[in-house]
Amino acid sequence: MTPLPRTPDAPLPEGRIVRTVEPINDECDLARVPTLITPNDAFYIRCHGPIPRIDDGWRLSVEGLVQQPLTLSLADLRALPWREIVLTLECAGNRRTLQRPIPPGVPWQTGAVSTARFAGVPLAAVLQLAGVRAEARHIRMEGADRCPTDEGVTPFARSIPIDLALQETTLLALEMNGVPLPPEHGAPLRVVLPGFYAMNAVKWLARLTAHAEPEPGHFQTRDYLLWHGEGDAGDEIGPIRVMAAIASPAAGSRIAAGRVLIRGMAWTGTGIVARVDVSTDGGRSWQEARLTSAAVPGVWRLWEHEWVATPGTHTLLARATDTAGHIQPATVPPNRKGYANNAIVPVTVDVDD
Repeated sequence: MTPLPRTPDAPLPEGRIVRTVEPINDECDLARVPTLITPNDAFYIRCHGPIPRIDDGWRLSVEGLVQQPLTLSLADLRALPWREIVLTLECAGNRRTLQRPIPPGVPWQTGAVSTARFAGVPLAAVLQLAGVRAEARHIRMEGADRCPTDEGVTPFARSIPIDLALQETTLLALEMNGVPLPPEHGAPLRVVLPGFYAMNAVKWLARLTAHAEPEPGHFQTRDYLLWHGEGDAGDEIGPIRVMAAIASPAAGSRIAAGRVLIRGMAWTGTGIVARVDVSTDGGRSWQEARLTSAAVPGVWRLWEHEWVATPGTHTLLARATDTAGHIQPATVPPNRKGYANNAIVPVTVDVDD
């Protein structure tokens, strides 16, 4: 597999929006892909460094506090129990540019989120094969990519608690929407897990290590934390926060007066989206939208609301509520990197007579 160099004038598949050229970071254009499953070509891409070259000799190493260290080929992995899940992945920096002042980082707007059908091997099956020792409390996941940071070039690595690693829905994915993982999405192997932001969905997975302590490296302790002020040690970001997005009509669009179908998606990492409310008058009044897809943990729900649009400028809002009782807020406190911004996003449209 080879890297995917790109120039600013390189053509893009319909449904993606470039945010940075190198490393590659693209949003999903939700207005063009308002579907339950996002096609691979439209799925958002997050890279911290160049896409690595992976040759035919790739192996997954399993090390650390285990009874039996392992070196597994793709054939070895495919011989283990197989599982398929539909899962919504969201970058923790999604909607970063809607915070004021705009914080540093990839200038994500609203499309660093997508949903796909992933297939592969439960991480628990690999850990069981290795025999994780009782003193292991965290599983470190290291990718083959090499990422520039303020401290130098380092592999992207994160750790998750052992109980999360052993959940049956935490997957080592080899396929995405029925085909082998594309290079930009982590081929040949990546981690996916429901409920948490996608910095834990490590791509180009090369090494798993069982440890007694969490990963001490850059992407665990000096990035992907919530810092609200100077001298703040930083808090864990936690599960995905409840959120609704309006996919259509798009912000800034002009539409004809009359019946308009407002459509979108809503997702959460705590429970399931139970309700979406829509306002067509800037929040003065709200009406419950109709949920049009099934309630599945870790998967966004599609929704729609019929509106009789009258001439003029209108501000549309969508607000999600989940089964854990979380309601999407109108505003959220700013943080240094703009992470986990689930504030309601106004969508302004002009209606022609």
